[in-house]
Amino acid sequence: MDTVKSPVHRIAEFSLIDQDNQLISNAMFDGKIYVANFFFTSCPSICPKMTTNLKFVADQFKNSPDIFFISHSVTPWIDSVARLNQFASRYKIRSSQWHLVTGRKEEINMLARRSYFAEEELGLTKDSAGFVHTEHCLLIDRERRIRGIYNGTLPLEMQRLAEDIRVLIQE
Repeated sequence: MDTVKSPVHRIAEFSLIDQDNQLISNAMFDGKIYVANFFFTSCPSICPKMTTNLKFVADQFKNSPDIFFISHSVTPWIDSVARLNQFASRYKIRSSQWHLVTGRKEEINMLARRSYFAEEELGLTKDSAGFVHTEHCLLIDRERRIRGIYNGTLPLEMQRLAEDIRVLIQE
């Protein structure tokens, strides 16, 4: 009996600009473990809490050269490179480990909805004009596969994320 395997989902190719005006693409993360999320610098609610919680996790891996973080701005028309840089300074984000990225709104929305599946509701039917706002943080393995989804506003979930990163490091 032949079984047809469906292809394994991997994070799509992307090319975005970070807080240091550097081009950030998939090639940077080849063979690396990373955490992705979606935010905006003027968010008054979940984003500050999520950033603080992710900083707690990032600090645990500050000496790990294969662990990265990427935060995609969902308001790229507001979040310029300069604004992302100010945000990084405010939260003491190390650009060698954590990239705050901006780019075309359509590309970021497509990544959020069709690649990272970051929203609660299935994003395949949504258009690229809608606004993505989610507390989800996604753990991506060395093969660009989603290995976990965490609520970035909950410290307990961030502890679980850190534990899961340690498990992936051992794989």
